[in-house]
Amino acid sequence: MTPEGKAVVVWQQQSDMGWNWDVRVKRYDANWTGGTTLNISSVSSIGPEVAVDDDGNAIVAWGSIDVTPQSVYVSRFDAANSTWSAGTTISGNSQDAVNPRVSVAPGGDGLVVWMEAGDIMARRYDGVLDQWQPFTTVDDPNQFGAAEEPRVGIDDTGAAVVVWRQPFGSYKSVWANRAEPGGTFMQAQAQVIGSGNVHLALPELAVDPAGNAFVVWRTYDYNGMANFDIWAARYDEGSGMWSNPQVIDAFDGTADFPRVAVDPSGNAIVVWQQIENGVRSILANRYDAGSGDWGLTEGLETASEAASLPRVAMDAAGNAVAVWMQSDGTSESVYANRYLVASNAWQGRELVETAAGDVLDLDVAVSAGGVAIVVWSQQQSITNIADIYASVLE
Repeated sequence: MTPEGKAVVVWQQQSDMGWNWDVRVKRYDANWTGGTTLNISSVSSIGPEVAVDDDGNAIVAWGSIDVTPQSVYVSRFDAANSTWSAGTTISGNSQDAVNPRVSVAPGGDGLVVWMEAGDIMARRYDGVLDQWQPFTTVDDPNQFGAAEEPRVGIDDTGAAVVVWRQPFGSYKSVWANRAEPGGTFMQAQAQVIGSGNVHLALPELAVDPAGNAFVVWRTYDYNGMANFDIWAARYDEGSGMWSNPQVIDAFDGTADFPRVAVDPSGNAIVVWQQIENGVRSILANRYDAGSGDWGLTEGLETASEAASLPRVAMDAAGNAVAVWMQSDGTSESVYANRYLVASNAWQGRELVETAAGDVLDLDVAVSAGGVAIVVWSQQQSITNIADIYASVLE
């Protein structure tokens, strides 16, 4: 989403012919326009991701299915000409490449990461040269076990951070690597930032304009002997060091699916779902850049119906919008809650949509000025066909 509130929404949709999945995209600039198909018609697609720079240029990355090997494809939107490039593959051609993630710097440089043959691969887009650079391996080659669940973020200078999950000793841990602006990743610089005597999963990443980064994850183990907690670690650009990870949830119930957002001043908000008093609720914690401390765990809703899949985004002033799925008594609906810096408080749960049918997935983005766009897929109660919806929250 641009600072002015222009946005790009991308999703996968079954083709008119019925047997392929297409990548579809629409743009928002006061009104919704587009409805473009990006993928190659003969290749079925999955898992599209999008990132937008300050000028409204965008990169969409997605995976392929029903082909061997599976590949990662990209398409770029040129805001000056209002055109999308043809979908093209950027991964290797001998191993399956899956689970792409994308991030772009405000000036237009981009980075796509993905899983390939047990490694995390990365390929940088040079906005000045308008071309993709050679791909590089991000993870440590001396580690055994597959690297998975990559996430990527880029700061204002083009420096990039990638995090992923990979075994370290007997347990799956959270790893990180960093590349300087325009540079490549050095495998020897990959480091463990979260480990322990339980497995770690679901790493999520947010990077502020100055290059400080937050990573959150969930702990778990196969034997079910440990609580599922939410942990966080912070990368300090000034020192070049990661903090010691710490637990940021305050309840004993199972915590899951954390998400994190950060504002330009380095304040961060993490949201997650957690069993509290027998009910799955949405909780949050805020990191204050001034004090360098996490706050207290706060509930974002108190309803008796189970809530799930929280998402969060922040504006330039540090205000935030969190969204999640929760039953309205009839079907799964979209709810939201706003955090306002002025009152240092969440404002209360509000219902975003009232259509019939269950919400299946959702996301949110917020402009620098605080305009939020919530998008979701929703299954029609009669046909069971899922459609894409959006709501603009001023």
